[in-house]
Amino acid sequence: MRFTERIISSSDSPNELSRFIIDNAGEMSRYFNATKNYLARDKEIWHDFVLTKKQKLRGLDFGNRYVRAFIVNLLELSCRFGFTSAVSVLMQLVDSNKIIINKRLEAEACIFYPKISHAAGLNDRLTKICTLLQQAQADDDISGNAIRATLLSYLLFAISNLNESAIAGLRNTAESLSDRFPMLDLVHDEFHDKNITHEELSNLIDSIHEYNDAPIVASDHGPHMIETGTEYSDTIATAGGNFHSIRDVAKTFVKDVRGLSMRGTEVINDPHEAALYLRNYGNMHFAKMQSALDSPYPYATRGKIDLIDWGCGQGIATMAYLDRFGRDNINMIVLIDPSEIALKRAALHCDKLAPGVSIVTICKEFDSLSADDIPCQTTPTAVNLLSNVLDLQAFSQKHLIDVIETSMRANNMFVCVSPAMDDAAIARVDAFVDHFKSSYRGVIMYHDRTDTKYDPFWMCNNQYTYGVTVHGGCDFCADNYTRDGCCKKWTRVLRVFSVCM
Repeated sequence: MRFTERIISSSDSPNELSRFIIDNAGEMSRYFNATKNYLARDKEIWHDFVLTKKQKLRGLDFGNRYVRAFIVNLLELSCRFGFTSAVSVLMQLVDSNKIIINKRLEAEACIFYPKISHAAGLNDRLTKICTLLQQAQADDDISGNAIRATLLSYLLFAISNLNESAIAGLRNTAESLSDRFPMLDLVHDEFHDKNITHEELSNLIDSIHEYNDAPIVASDHGPHMIETGTEYSDTIATAGGNFHSIRDVAKTFVKDVRGLSMRGTEVINDPHEAALYLRNYGNMHFAKMQSALDSPYPYATRGKIDLIDWGCGQGIATMAYLDRFGRDNINMIVLIDPSEIALKRAALHCDKLAPGVSIVTICKEFDSLSADDIPCQTTPTAVNLLSNVLDLQAFSQKHLIDVIETSMRANNMFVCVSPAMDDAAIARVDAFVDHFKSSYRGVIMYHDRTDTKYDPFWMCNNQYTYGVTVHGGCDFCADNYTRDGCCKKWTRVLRVFSVCM
């Protein structure tokens, strides 16, 4: 029996449905992580499910993270396929139960909810949608493709519901907002193409959602994948041997103010974007990883280790580890990332902080990794760093777990750090942890913490950089202050655990 058939048959009561969702969390995660083309075959099933089972949905156990994730997944699907009534039902559940959704999804839901009764209302809503996308761009790892798809979905909804005169007014509004919201340049041609059809827009949105944002860009291994012979590498050679010195170098290579066209959720293929990413997000990712290495993290000095950085980017997680514990007990560093530019730069950074330590580079996407790609162990202990990867939907978590399990040692530490973007993303991290809890006896949790936008203040770039804890009382955060605290506060998910074989 298919997943959709089983969940429908288990939805006679809120308790029964909650239990099914919790007991089948892993399968649910894999299902909603499938391609949009795959999910499209079931879209009418889910549309009917939300509308006919809305009373059951209101009685679900929203104290459970997987139940909350289920609602987020349904909202994502409903927005994707333009189910206005279903979005309305689900957004009411989100609001009444304080379910966490990311700003990009909030922007997409804003296309449909609250219901708009006149053309001017839809036109006016473009400002709010762009504002939410701008916040997502500033605070989350959101791709340029995701922003583009959301704005095109707005245009598709407008074309489907407005007459030509109203659509012309919308185009004028978009033009007037372009200076305030440069992201509108991503859809300039489509917004101003008077002949674009509903079908063409739908196909374009489909192609964006099906975009493979982690392609194989190389298959080389070994020490030769390191940036050399560039102005950047020459400058790094003269920098201090710590993360902040390296980030200071990267900041000098940001030559203009243009934003990232491809973000941390996509492969960086441009040296300028690599420098810009490190400038804009380096402090946040470094601070989160450092907090995951705080006590009671146990492997600071216990013998030699192999350090494996899964989805390493430019090596921020490994640099955080090296800054905290040094290089003396590290036998080998394994760096894995699909971006050749980021991987070579990670190797450069790690070689600077840990000269003499063996560095192995693997330039592949997760779904293309095999057991043979992971080098043979050099010590009985492996520390696996998974920073800002487990919350993503761009790969099969089951396949990643299969590859990790082939490389496990007698002692294995997992340091998992992600933003708390929404309840579905948090549930993906927890599904990873739950696999090891259910599969191995010797699992010990050291950090199990979630700080969302609803939780007490943890940290923001202003506090991290300037050490100021009173927000709104200084020039650099006064404009971003509300009664709930700094609007730029960081979220985090920390899951740190060990597995002994």
